Amino acid sequence: MRRTAAVAQRAGARAKRVSDSIPRWLRSGARAVSSMVVRSGARGVALTKPATALVFERVGVRAMGTFPAHVAVKMPALSPTMKAGTISEWHVAEGDELEPGRVIATVETDKASMDWEWQDDGYLAKLLVPGGAEGVEVGRIVAIMVDNEDDIAAFASFSEADLPEQAPEAPEPEPVTYTPAAAAAPAAPPAPAAAAPAPAAATPAAASSAPVPRGGPVAASPLARRIARENGVDISALAGNGTGWEGRIIRADVEEFIASGAAAATATAEAGAALTNDAGAAAPPAAAPATSAAQAGARTGDFFDVPHTDARRRAAALLSESKRQVPHFYLTAEVCLDDLLALRKRLNGSRKQNEQLSTTDLIVKAAAIASRRVPEANSSWLPHAVRSYSYVDVAVSTNTEAGIVTPVVRDAHAKGAADISSDLRRLTASARDGTLTRDDASGATITITNLGAYGLRQASPIINPPQAAHLAIGAATRRCVPSDGEEAWKASVYFNATLSCDHRVLDGAVGAQWLSVFKSLLEDPATMLL
Repeated sequence: MRRTAAVAQRAGARAKRVSDSIPRWLRSGARAVSSMVVRSGARGVALTKPATALVFERVGVRAMGTFPAHVAVKMPALSPTMKAGTISEWHVAEGDELEPGRVIATVETDKASMDWEWQDDGYLAKLLVPGGAEGVEVGRIVAIMVDNEDDIAAFASFSEADLPEQAPEAPEPEPVTYTPAAAAAPAAPPAPAAAAPAPAAATPAAASSAPVPRGGPVAASPLARRIARENGVDISALAGNGTGWEGRIIRADVEEFIASGAAAATATAEAGAALTNDAGAAAPPAAAPATSAAQAGARTGDFFDVPHTDARRRAAALLSESKRQVPHFYLTAEVCLDDLLALRKRLNGSRKQNEQLSTTDLIVKAAAIASRRVPEANSSWLPHAVRSYSYVDVAVSTNTEAGIVTPVVRDAHAKGAADISSDLRRLTASARDGTLTRDDASGATITITNLGAYGLRQASPIINPPQAAHLAIGAATRRCVPSDGEEAWKASVYFNATLSCDHRVLDGAVGAQWLSVFKSLLEDPATMLL
């Protein structure tokens, strides 16, 4: 009984530590995973209270086959939109003792590189995924932890094959309905003249029933298999081309395969190979895969491939999903900057050179105030409701060598322009150094992209779920407009502001109201003080 009470007391302390470490973006809507931990062993079974696991997730401790009681450690979700990541480096080794607060690994997401902080006591018995592994899906079991040091030796030869098959923790969104690749793909080019003619008795049905053997099982995720099955794709056609860990085929691979039309080309190639084999002739060496340089319109040797980084692959998947699932609509307003630029010049007159306010700083402030005055725009779509936030966290797109990242200015509605400017300088430097933390790069309620430096007049940005809006700023231009003074004409500075809206959350009138408030704040910046 004493041991049971001690176990329960430790579990309560662990739950409190985890709760205290929850970042605000998770408190504001991310799904908390609650689990009842069952500890089994020779001395009986003790049930602890439900523990909320957010920094990491635990599979219930249990005896699997002949192995001692242990915890299967899952790949965590370090941002609201993360579905997979790269374990850049393990900072612990098998046999190490773990304690709360210890950084056990560095995880690279689509946003930044982040430390994975452990929140429990125990010993690391086995690492199932090596350091440097890319495309590790959230929820995948990556390590084994035990409570007793004496149990470590039992896991020396433990592998993923010893894990029981897991049911999915939450249903994935249903994939969009694709036009079957066989119907959408262009007709295959005529066979080379050297190819042997097909026997008259051969039929398409007979050809399709004899696919080219690929040998051995194909490593693919359950979701990838389901999407392939629903779209009539033979999963074995992707063997050796998976972008998951150790070549595992994941959802993005299947979707890219379908979109490229390779499914139809592969089916045609297999049918042709079957007919040729029936005729006793060797397959012509000139046959090229569907993704060859010739079919892509490039001369041999006149191109080069840049391998996808894990961050680029994840960003591509997230933005593609946003365009498929979020009904975008766009609103554009023309904003006069004369008064804003005059105010900025006056404020910067008394500030140090390295503390000068930028136009972007004031735009962030205006966007935050507009989101407070039109709270419907400061919301997210959830399956059961529309969630509105009482705070405004503004993400600002930043271009880096690794791609676009979106550092977040927290509570921008409650900060002055000077504080926003200071935050943006710090965050931008961290983004370009690749040192953004988890809280610095996630959880925004709206995103701003300023493309003025590239001379573009207007853009229609993709919304970053679960946000409901994304604001794009175009280049400022000077033009001649009628004057109210003595002169008939005057030169004024304007830019275009385009708001991308999620129509599930915002009606057209609400989006227009937000953009109107934003425009009026910039054209009369003194009203930002009200």
